Amino acid sequence: MTEAASQSYVAWYNVASGGQWAAWPPGEMLNPGDIGTFDAELSFHPRGKLSSFGVAVQVSAERQVRSGLYRSEAGLQFHNVSEHAVRVIAEEPGACILQLIDATEKSVLNREDVLDDIRMLLVRGRWDIDAQVVMGRTRSRGGFCAVSLAAGASLELVAAGDRQAIAEAAELDGAQWSLVTGQPAAGFSSFEFSDPTTAVFSPPVRVRHELWHWLLPWLAEENQLVDPTGRRYAPGDLPHDLSDLPPESRRYDPARSALRPAALSAMPLAEVFEEVTSPPELAAEEAPDQDAPTYLPEHAPGVFDLRAGAGALDLPKTVRRPGDRPVVLFDTASPDGLADFTLHDRGRGEFWIEVSLGPAIAPPAVVALRYATADGRQQELLVPVDDDGSGLPSSVAELPDYAIGASCQAFPVRPADLTTWPEEVLARSVKAVVTASAAQAWHRIAQSAGPDAGPVVARNLDAVRNRR
Repeated sequence: MTEAASQSYVAWYNVASGGQWAAWPPGEMLNPGDIGTFDAELSFHPRGKLSSFGVAVQVSAERQVRSGLYRSEAGLQFHNVSEHAVRVIAEEPGACILQLIDATEKSVLNREDVLDDIRMLLVRGRWDIDAQVVMGRTRSRGGFCAVSLAAGASLELVAAGDRQAIAEAAELDGAQWSLVTGQPAAGFSSFEFSDPTTAVFSPPVRVRHELWHWLLPWLAEENQLVDPTGRRYAPGDLPHDLSDLPPESRRYDPARSALRPAALSAMPLAEVFEEVTSPPELAAEEAPDQDAPTYLPEHAPGVFDLRAGAGALDLPKTVRRPGDRPVVLFDTASPDGLADFTLHDRGRGEFWIEVSLGPAIAPPAVVALRYATADGRQQELLVPVDDDGSGLPSSVAELPDYAIGASCQAFPVRPADLTTWPEEVLARSVKAVVTASAAQAWHRIAQSAGPDAGPVVARNLDAVRNRR
């Protein structure tokens, strides 16, 4: 079986079913709660079970599903051989057939509880970031699957019982077909199902790929992540399979990972996990341009536009609906590479800005943001960034009333100069804190900000604590 053929089969079913996966090889028995990853051939390899981590999985009873014949829309010809049999000829490589007979399915019932437990394992450094969990599967007691390896490949099928085999597409799909026993399938790779065989499984769930660069404990250099072997990756171009790396380098480490445990624990589950509904190569083709990292050219000393050079993104000025997944509006670095900025659209007019500092900056540091609001005003926000002991200073703050797609400038501010800022800006900035590390940064700054700014920061920081 060639890698190209197995990929063709799995990708074909994934697209035809709208995100479901065909197991390859289909003899591998999968069940809800199994943990694994896909390899280069899109074969799913189990690594273990959630039960071994102490996660309680409630699974439904077996439910009968419709049997049927599934096949490529083009690339296959069917010719009568007898009243009960047909010969299938492939016009091109990668043409696929799947026959399910007496099929049943079962799935995870307590999905939210399971994901909450996995998040806890993730925060504690006990979960492989690239691990994927099977949430449902379909097994078939009979039937087969086949994929052509070359044009002209052929195989022979026989109809079950006394049903007459008819080549017309409208009636072909209604029969139950089997591979002719003892008849070699010339140029096809095929498998016959026998109980128990997992033929299909629903989209597995994993940690969102777009979060990995915040979670992996890898060294960051020049806007790239460096894995333990020395390979370098842009944040948005991390591999989907990390199985070649030791466990400790593919698990979250609060001492070395960029995202703080408090922020990770506070995130909604929908922002931590995603369903894997496309093979990696299809996902890359379908990914919106706005998810691509943007690197900025030099601007005026000390002041630069976070949106400069990113005009090709053409961000839509629309209001997102409740329930829509968060979108990264930009993920960029300062021209000198000393600070990183990520703006998240969380829906319903809520935006979060994440500011991270490189090792060349001595915390605490303050970054000022100047941006346009939805009603046309210019707003300013101060974001302090401190080191909470991890060596990777990072803060997350709300960006109130941000006008989506509008310009946003950033420039450094010395903590000692906070006394020159209006009390209204200080108060709004303190109340905008999202993560514990941001609140800690304000607390430390309040102790050294002077008699004017210090009390303003402290008073509003108390209001934030009481609010939470």
